[in-house]
Amino acid sequence: MATKAETPGQTPVKDASENANSLKPTGGESTATTAQTQESPVRTPPKPLTEAVFLPDNLVGISVLHPKAYFETKMGRLLIELGFETESGTPSDLLRRLGLKFSDLERVTVAIDQSLVTGIAQQVGLPVANLAAPAQQGDHQYQNAMKQIALAFHNYHDTYGKFPRANGDGDGRKTGLSWRVHLLPFLEQAPLYNEFHLDEPWDSDHNKTLIALMPAIFESPGVTEEGHTAFHVFTGENTPFHGDSGTHLSLITDGTSNTVLAIQSAPDKAEIWTKPGGLEVDLASPRDSLGEEPEEGFLVAMGDGQVLRLPVGIDDKTLAAMIHPRDGAVVDLNKWKVNSPKTPPLPTTIIELSREVPQAELVKSVLGESKEETFEGVSYSRNQSTAVWFPATQTVVVAPIEAVKQMISAKQAGKSSTSPLVKELNLAASISAAVDLESQASILGFLAQFNPMLGMVSEVKTIAMQFSGTGDPADPMLALDITATSSEKAASLFGISSMALNQGKMNIAQAPLAPNASNEDREMMALTKQLVASTTLEQLGEKIHFGVPVPKNFDQMPEIMKPALVSGQKTARMAIQMTAIREIGLGFHQYHDVHGAFPSASRVLPGNPKGLSWRVALLPYIGQKELYDQFNLDEAWDSEHNKLLIEKMPEVFKSKDVTEPGKTAMHVFVGAGAPFADDAAPPIPDFSDGASNTILAVLAGPDKAEIWTKPGGLDFDPENPIAALGDLTTDSFIAQMADGRVITLNKKTPAEQLRRLIQIADGEMVR
Repeated sequence: MATKAETPGQTPVKDASENANSLKPTGGESTATTAQTQESPVRTPPKPLTEAVFLPDNLVGISVLHPKAYFETKMGRLLIELGFETESGTPSDLLRRLGLKFSDLERVTVAIDQSLVTGIAQQVGLPVANLAAPAQQGDHQYQNAMKQIALAFHNYHDTYGKFPRANGDGDGRKTGLSWRVHLLPFLEQAPLYNEFHLDEPWDSDHNKTLIALMPAIFESPGVTEEGHTAFHVFTGENTPFHGDSGTHLSLITDGTSNTVLAIQSAPDKAEIWTKPGGLEVDLASPRDSLGEEPEEGFLVAMGDGQVLRLPVGIDDKTLAAMIHPRDGAVVDLNKWKVNSPKTPPLPTTIIELSREVPQAELVKSVLGESKEETFEGVSYSRNQSTAVWFPATQTVVVAPIEAVKQMISAKQAGKSSTSPLVKELNLAASISAAVDLESQASILGFLAQFNPMLGMVSEVKTIAMQFSGTGDPADPMLALDITATSSEKAASLFGISSMALNQGKMNIAQAPLAPNASNEDREMMALTKQLVASTTLEQLGEKIHFGVPVPKNFDQMPEIMKPALVSGQKTARMAIQMTAIREIGLGFHQYHDVHGAFPSASRVLPGNPKGLSWRVALLPYIGQKELYDQFNLDEAWDSEHNKLLIEKMPEVFKSKDVTEPGKTAMHVFVGAGAPFADDAAPPIPDFSDGASNTILAVLAGPDKAEIWTKPGGLDFDPENPIAALGDLTTDSFIAQMADGRVITLNKKTPAEQLRRLIQIADGEMVR
């Protein structure tokens, strides 16, 4: 009998060999087995997962959800009450496009096969057997790395108002470490950043120990020496990284799409990643700074985030024009754009509906323009990459075309076997999922090189999870079953897990509550302690089982958790809106790069007749070129043709609490002294108060929502500017500054200060 892993005063964590019946077996296709007491009611077995036999045998992951049943529970009804079914940025977005509600979804099955995993791995450069040639894998890896570095530069700029210097931060301090070190917090490497002594040079006794910890994102082709990278910025006169302070976007007057931000040089130019500096360049002969030219050319990240591959033998004049941020030269870069990696296939999704729906409408919502085809005598609809098939009247399959064909073949052939992974599911649970990790050994082994903790995952064959939201005490509320590669490996994982669980129990049990805590905080803390204290951990052979039983006060959980859910909802809404308005800000700047000015509030292009909003003008620069091309630009927003496009408003313009289709609360200011007053299309030099001191766009209250294609903006009163924003539903509002930053402002901001932020050239700086 195995020894119990216990901490005094805590719930024991047991080896299940003491009590084999204590381990709840996982379910399969017939019933969800559980240890039932005499008092437990006899339950109806769950509906078999009939379509599982049509799925491929090489499943890597599968999950089954029962939305209709869950949203009939108290917690589900609370989520509906809080707007989960109408909230932007949730799965309900897709449902609305399909004309469905959660109550229409009896069961949803999402299956991930090896082709999907392979496709994703290919995009991020991970090694997968039979995936692609090593050079192609690496190329995608370095392209993605370059894109992430460019995005990190912009996130740094959003935070500090300028880029970092080549040898320090943007403000000229901490000059002993490279720009790469200062980007770490924006590359999900904040813990490593915190390890550095920022007041010491890169080669101090302490900082030298961190050279070997270079993040994988800085790895470069052909560079084998530890801690070295070929990712550089250009330094020297007339480069973006010259001077005693970091460069502001407004100083790149050639436009971010025409200016190089970073480059992947030849291996012979590799340098220690923490060492300050860059490629010192003479613009009379810039190619000399790049080193030995590789056959495939050089990857560069432009200031707008796009990645190009410069050809071998690029002439010095062209390269100099791309490096110089203010020489007025424009280079045709389209021929050097990197082709985007092939989009990986979608997962296979099987939706079992609780009612019949018009199939033609659903197909159109999913596929857009499509055609009907027949395979082995069975009809299905498809576009270029995705297919929709109805194996039964109230069952729809959405999957890659080849996956649908394989499922049709399996059905026609009378296939009866299922993937072993399906047997790990508990079909009685609200959510059940299973993942096969053993088949992904090559990926996990590769990742373990960078995070040794992932080495433990390679000792796991499968993971199965289930969540039950019904409150039935016969089922655990949450369960996790891990199957190890051997009972010995399971014992090792069990020991580590039991120590962590007991430590967590002790920490939660001793967690203090603030003296001024509200009743809601006290109830939430009590619930948290109850759930953690009741968590069990057991081992039976190769299996390890975590279980959280249904708490005694389960029926009260929705009310106890409501304040936390409301708070989380507000935070999530703010994050979604911040992301959207940041994307809009990037669109403004890319429009400026092309046209030399921001769009006016009522003209799509300079010289066009008035009639369409600035939002329509930005469409090509926010990934909506196809929609832009559908507009008749010489007609007003409410012409017979253009009115048809109101309902196609992009997600990025959706505003919280605005429910009327085609309307948005994202606006520019058009009042006296505002950037867009008198139908102006302002260039950045017109922002004489400074782009960092002037609001470009703002998210107003829902009562100020307007049809998104309609020209105009918010006309504000300089004496009471906040009134222009209408009925704000929170204590703050989001503003996009003209320098690209996104900020939140308190709605109680003094009128004088807000007026200064709105007016473009009042000569009054905001501090």
